Amino acid sequence: MMYSDPMMFGQPVLTATPPGIAVQMAPPTPTMATYDNTKLDYLRLELNRKFRAGFVFLFSFMVLLVGTGYTTMNSQGNLNGSSTYYPMAIILTCGLCLIFEGLLGLIISGMELMAHKRSASATMLLLAIQVLFGLFILASLMIGQYAFMADKNSQDVAKQFSMLSMLSMLALFIALLGGFFCFTMSLHNLYKNEKVDPERSVASRKTKVLFYSFLVVLKGCSELAIGELARQNGTPGSSAPFIIFRPNLVLSDGVLTLVVGLIGMAIGAAGLFKLKNLFTALSFFSFIIQLALYILGQFGANSSAGMSSGMTFVSLFGAGDAAALSVMLIPFTTALMFMPAWAASEENLEQQITQYQGKDGLVFANQP
Repeated sequence: MMYSDPMMFGQPVLTATPPGIAVQMAPPTPTMATYDNTKLDYLRLELNRKFRAGFVFLFSFMVLLVGTGYTTMNSQGNLNGSSTYYPMAIILTCGLCLIFEGLLGLIISGMELMAHKRSASATMLLLAIQVLFGLFILASLMIGQYAFMADKNSQDVAKQFSMLSMLSMLALFIALLGGFFCFTMSLHNLYKNEKVDPERSVASRKTKVLFYSFLVVLKGCSELAIGELARQNGTPGSSAPFIIFRPNLVLSDGVLTLVVGLIGMAIGAAGLFKLKNLFTALSFFSFIIQLALYILGQFGANSSAGMSSGMTFVSLFGAGDAAALSVMLIPFTTALMFMPAWAASEENLEQQITQYQGKDGLVFANQP
């Protein structure tokens, strides 16, 4: 008879066993290969957390930059507003809200990246603030402001210009705040060790590509309409986010942006993620063209020809804020063109995580 001595790591030892005594084999000791895979899976999970925290840090900085821009831009109106100028107090409040959530995001993601400190409660708080402040900003700054501008303009072309600008700014702002929320939620799920359904994750990936590509389409359509509106009237104008001095340039960029957005929607609808590299390259090219549009538009607005306009565009932002507006549009455009490309290229690292509960409470993947 044989019995297994635990001190011998499960190796049978030939010896006599007294009759009537049951023999139980000791559980096998983890091999070195199992130990190495566990370490690798732990590193994979840690890398995933750092990866998501890095994107939270990036979007927090962009939100902070936009909020700073809104709080420092000059206005011809006062805090209470007037019959022709939107209340500056609302703009200032929205800017402060953006600064607050941007700073909070920097602190939470920075603690993860630099101090290896994490808290699911902190990410949940940030998510709640993002929803609360985001709804307020979209309603008061993106919709209320442009609706006010359109209502106070006496010329029909100015009303059209303001409403089209509102659609474009909605696309930009939703992309920025939506990306910020998306990466914060992803980081929160990693902190909570939430189980990920692979089928649901693929469906979520398609939805993200469709949604953010639609925002690109909305931006492209707005550019086309605004560029044509400026070209037909034969005079340049200014209304955030556009400084129109060269309508043909705006039209060209609108076409490119629209094409990129439609390609993204096709990829998301059909699940053609094999085209992600092409889509990413087109998105990057469109991003560069849009940055060039802002720079050239700014030069045009600073020229005498650009500032002499036969149309009356009542805008919250004065001509001296053209440079600040162009700087603010950089994070807006970054978020708009980055999010659909990222969603199409995402490898869904959460799918690698299974429900193997480690002794330290972490969820590991069982794949090498």
